[in-house]
Amino acid sequence: MKKLLQSLFIVYCFFVSTKGFTQQPNDNCANAVFIPTSSTCFNTYSTVVGATNSGIAVGACTGTPDDDVWFKFVAAKPNPTITLSSLGTGTPSITSAGPRMQLFSGTCGAFTSLACGTTSITASGLTVSNTYYVRVYTNAAGAPAANGQFNICITDPGPPDIIDSTNILFTIDTICKNLGYPWEILRGPDDSLWITEARGYRVVRIAANRTQASKNIPPQQILKIPLGTGEVNFLRGPSSGPFVANEPETYGRWPQGGMMGMALHPLFGTDPTKQFVYLAYVFKQGTCPNSNNPCFFNTKIVQCRFYYAADAGNPSSLPKKDTLVIIDTVMSNLSGSNDHNSGRMVISPFTEADGTYKLYYSIGDMGAGQFNNTTRTHNGQNKDVYEGKILRLNTQRDADAPDPNDPFNQWIPNDNPFTFSPSVVPATLSGKRSAVFTYGHRNPQGLVWANVNGTWKLYSSEHGDRSDDEINILVAGKNYGWPKVAGLCDDNYSNTDIFANNDQLASVNIPNEIASFCNVTPDNTEPIFSFFNWSGGQLHNINTGNNFSWPTIAPSSIDYYDFPPIAGGPANWNNSLLVTSLKYGLFRLKLKSDGNSIDSSQNTKVFIDTFPLFHGWRVRDITFSKRGASIYAAIDSSGSTSGPTGGFGGANTNTLNAGTILRFRFASTPLPIKEEPGQQTTRNNPYLKVFPNPASAFLYVDNKKNVPKPFTYYLYDITGRLIKTGNNSNNNFSVNISGIKPGMYIFRLFSSIEAELLTERIIIQ
Repeated sequence: MKKLLQSLFIVYCFFVSTKGFTQQPNDNCANAVFIPTSSTCFNTYSTVVGATNSGIAVGACTGTPDDDVWFKFVAAKPNPTITLSSLGTGTPSITSAGPRMQLFSGTCGAFTSLACGTTSITASGLTVSNTYYVRVYTNAAGAPAANGQFNICITDPGPPDIIDSTNILFTIDTICKNLGYPWEILRGPDDSLWITEARGYRVVRIAANRTQASKNIPPQQILKIPLGTGEVNFLRGPSSGPFVANEPETYGRWPQGGMMGMALHPLFGTDPTKQFVYLAYVFKQGTCPNSNNPCFFNTKIVQCRFYYAADAGNPSSLPKKDTLVIIDTVMSNLSGSNDHNSGRMVISPFTEADGTYKLYYSIGDMGAGQFNNTTRTHNGQNKDVYEGKILRLNTQRDADAPDPNDPFNQWIPNDNPFTFSPSVVPATLSGKRSAVFTYGHRNPQGLVWANVNGTWKLYSSEHGDRSDDEINILVAGKNYGWPKVAGLCDDNYSNTDIFANNDQLASVNIPNEIASFCNVTPDNTEPIFSFFNWSGGQLHNINTGNNFSWPTIAPSSIDYYDFPPIAGGPANWNNSLLVTSLKYGLFRLKLKSDGNSIDSSQNTKVFIDTFPLFHGWRVRDITFSKRGASIYAAIDSSGSTSGPTGGFGGANTNTLNAGTILRFRFASTPLPIKEEPGQQTTRNNPYLKVFPNPASAFLYVDNKKNVPKPFTYYLYDITGRLIKTGNNSNNNFSVNISGIKPGMYIFRLFSSIEAELLTERIIIQ
């Protein structure tokens, strides 16, 4: 079953195909085109010109179905409406021949006719999650010779059901602000949050238990690469004027990213000799003539050593402070661009075959074939070029002898799947081991290792072109298709069908995906999930000039959530992938028990979960608290993207809470006033007391046991709305409730490690 997102609303413009009409790909039931259903009409383009008789009788309906074309959908509601629009006119045409529709249940060859119509059918009594078929044909005998085009869409009478999202309450705090394009966020072994700034070229740290009260306190800077000189000297404009940080004029000539991925060695917190941190950043070693041409930058991966202030050998000046020092270069000959640098990195959380940990790094296709990189060469399928690849590297130099022809050979594992071919440039690399782990990628910005029932798997999220954002499982030596296929092997991109807007992928002509690539490429590997896996007929209607409206989510990172159920938190989120989106916030994909596919049975009405609370933010990356009760989100500093509607021309688009770190904390639904049998309305702690109750001006908290501090408290009204929150590091403290209107409230108290200490109903008089 093709996957779709039914809760995203996008406006599209209609384009008339300029291709010649041939026999239709959906000319019979077996090749029915899948149509999404939603409360908004997502049009799919098709035509009856060239259609032939499928041989299925019309039954009680009218017309002559000797020119029928077929569609199918999964019912999300019992009573959807099927609508035809933008019908071809004139003589001959589908309008003059008389449009007809017929709705079926069952399977091809065993149909039951349910309803008939001309340009609209409103169904009733459909079984949610069952597949139904629709055929479109004309009343007159024979197919019209021209003007047979139409749009078809299926709309539901209300918004689709969303599982979990409406049942989970979040409290939201801004815990850090004024960051220079936060890009990576991860939790360190000392329970601190490590953050890279893409435009600031810094690494900073903040405490994970930081509160909103501290949001204006600058984070601890532990590394900064100077801007405007040396490596990071991206000019502000064609006049080669001086560098000015964050000025709009510099956007088109900045790298996409900058200071990007970061990973901590798995033994960082247990072995003082392994306090290693790995970073990737783009530097200027090439040309960027103006915003209408490709920018040829370079990227390097470096190994750093972290020193706490008291560590021996700390090189910082007095007084000593925590500091991060670059100690070695892993690779410095990687490509860089102002588009599709990717830049995510992770380290295997287990020792691999040679007894060491390995670093995995994603590098994109540099934007080849699109926007101002139209003339740049596509190298996704060229294993000799580190573009459009996942690289696998050592975390320390191995024992190989230094090689003057291959300066980074000690960082490349000897068991990697590929060696350079005889045609590699430079030729001195021929036959030597390559860093390539997988290839055929476009812009994979998400990487995460997950232990699914005892088996480690490496998942990635990857930006699609005009559709088909991907979730992949990465396996050594496999080909993931770009730019020959986008998403699944399903021929939704082809220049041999009747549709416009699906002829090319990034300026590469695609005859078809299946026959010309998938079936003849032994190592081709399909994604386990494809967002907006639209048909050619649906892609026909997209607005090619506005990439904000394309059926994509812009997946910026991926993480694995596998925490035990949390008091007040989600009960079924374990074994889920959380995918951040630069367009829509955050998506949850529940995995099947083996981790090899998405478990759509967990969400039969819709195929994924969405967080409505997150839909206002441009989320770059996330990490979790120690017990999974909080999600920390890095929010991008700008809404600008690549392309004509983005930042290549110097535009800057504002975004909500730009340049901040937000904490989303799960909070249980407040308890009802009336107790039900067996329902616990308070969680009392013998060492804690909250008084008086009823109260009018202040609530007092009295703690008689040493617990991790600071405390965090929340006060909710009975509808679940957060009224007041705060932090305190004292055993005894007061909460000012004056000014809060009288009524019933819920008071909750947590320790700094997110243990729930107390939940109590409070009456305010």
